[in-house]
Parts: sequence; structure tokens; C-alpha cells
Amino acid sequence: MRVLLIAALLLATSSSFAKTAYVSLMNYNVENLFDTTHDEGKADHTYMPKAVKDRSPEIQKVCRAMTDSYYRSECLNVDWTQEKLNKKIDSLSRVIRDFNNGRGPDILVLQEVENLNVLTMLRDRGLRGLGYKYVILIEGEDERGIDVGMISRYPVLQKKLHTLNLIENGKRIKTRGILEATFSINGEKLTVFGNHWPSQGKPASVRAEVARQFMEIAKKAPSANVVALGDFNTLDSDNPHGINTELLDRSKPFHFFDTREVLADYCSHRPYPYDLNPGSHWYRGEWSYLDKILVANRTKYAVSLKPVWCSFDVFVRDYALQDKKWTNYDTGETTIFHIPHRFDFKTAEGWSDHLPVTFVFKLDY
Repeated sequence: MRVLLIAALLLATSSSFAKTAYVSLMNYNVENLFDTTHDEGKADHTYMPKAVKDRSPEIQKVCRAMTDSYYRSECLNVDWTQEKLNKKIDSLSRVIRDFNNGRGPDILVLQEVENLNVLTMLRDRGLRGLGYKYVILIEGEDERGIDVGMISRYPVLQKKLHTLNLIENGKRIKTRGILEATFSINGEKLTVFGNHWPSQGKPASVRAEVARQFMEIAKKAPSANVVALGDFNTLDSDNPHGINTELLDRSKPFHFFDTREVLADYCSHRPYPYDLNPGSHWYRGEWSYLDKILVANRTKYAVSLKPVWCSFDVFVRDYALQDKKWTNYDTGETTIFHIPHRFDFKTAEGWSDHLPVTFVFKLDY
């Protein structure tokens, strides 16, 4: 039921009589979307055909040097073939296509994409025929080689990757940068920031520093309309909590609104406004909203491109979920969760460990 309002909004089309359109955005962490070949300087050896790995002493040496037995076994034994990659692309594309009555979002922001090659495969194979002309991915510093990418129907006016300067234990961390792209939407500019912040394996202070650096970047956006999407890898329990203290602090002249929080606080008139999925990501018995869409406060007062504040959604498709039995070892209680169906290397079935989140803008022109 919660998608009825969004579907109604997106069915509206512009004409010579009613110059109004709706611009839709989706953020989706697609979990390890790698092609099948090695990128020089990247630790992507797991995502290659096993026959290639078995013939290469160099790859065998790299895999066997891994100290974690689980990742070492994956590196040696995962058979990542073009056929399996095609199945993953087809599965992810099914979800993306299902949004907006088969049309997909107008702008798609993705995390965990290896390179421009596999991003283009997603567009040309899985999303073929949907009118996506533009793909954006700028290689970053992540040692595994995962990056943020974007696919769009709208022309790209400019793009850049902002490298982060993060220090942990006296050493600089190589991580994903922040991808910035400004799009031309019927003469209006929209600047989109794609984020993939350091994981929960890093302390909260690292993500708080990312938040501080991101705000300095976002303030300089080349358009008044600014939206930030991504996997921010931030839990409610993070302390310090960079999103709250840096991005959402309304005492600052420039700040963001969390569209999910706006939905919960002000959209009681929306049909079934509180039946959102309990999170966009599930891990060890806990749901969280790692994936967010944030709209800058100056965009709130935009003349032409206006946020549809009650349109935020976690885009759930039952076929992309699976039942998971989880036992809380502190209480002994066992619960069955309906969670994202991760892609299985052996069976080539599944999608991602994240669910997409979506939002809509209204454009008057």
C-alpha cells in the first residue's frame, strides 16, 4: 500500500498543457558488482573465474596470503564467471525496473560497483530500453576496487570525485571518495552526491570526520538543488554520530533533512505512512537504515525543483527477500526475519544485502 502514492506521482507526465514532471531517484548498494577480470592494483582476485585463478601462481600467492580463512577460501574457490555475473545483473535489474511501473528511477546511485565496465554492462544488458544515456564512475582509492556509480536519463553537466583525507592510528585510510554530479533537468540543475562511507569495521570517529569533510564539499555545490544519497554505514548507536552533528544540525545555515525522518514526523496523511520496512539493511538480528536520502535545506525552498517530502520509501520486493532464522545468544530467543536475499556465489541466486531507497522531486517548468 505504501507505494500507491509514489506510483500515482510517477504516473504524472508533462505535456504542453501541464508543465509538471516528477523526477525519481533511487539509491542501491548492489553488493560486490564486479566484472570477471583483474584491475591492476586492486584486490579483486576473488571475482575471477576459478579456472583462471587455478592457472595463475601469482593469484594463488595473493589468495593464500590472506590471514582471514573465510576470505582466503573465497579468493581461492569462488568461480566468478560471466554467466554468474549476467545472472546478478539480471536480478538487480529486475528490482530497479520494478520501480516506477517498469520505468525505473530517473537517476540511479549505486554503491559497490567495481568499474565503469561493469556499470555499463548493467545499463546495456539489464536496463536496456529504459532510456538511460549516461553512466558515471570515477575510480577511487578503495583497495578492493569498489566505487560509487550513477546511471541517469538526464544530461551530466559536470562530475568529480572528492577524495577523503582520513587518518586512523597515524595512517591514511584509502577509502571510497564522494562522487558529485550535476544534472540538467529541463533547464534546472540538480547536484547529486553519491556516498559510501567507511564500514562499521572502522570507529565512529572516522565516519564523523567523513561527515565534516562532506559538509565542506556540499556547501560548494554548483546548484541550489542538492541531494545526498548513499550507504552512510552509520548506526543510531554511533558515537560520535557524524550525520546528526554535522549534516542534520538545523542550527547551521547549511544543513540537510533526512527524508525518512520527515516522512515519519510530518506525513501522517500519506496512506500507511508508517509501514516502511524496518530498515534497508539487516545484520545479526538487527535492522538499520544505513541507506539514506538527504535533501539540503536550501533545496526546500526551490522555485522549480521541489522535494515531494512524503515520497521516501524503502523499495521492497518480496522476491528479493528470504527467511532467516536468528537466535539471540544472550536471550536464547529465536526469530525468523524476512531479510534481503544476498547473492550466492555457488547458485548464482540472490540480489544484495541492502534494499534500495527512493525519493521523488516535482519539477515545474
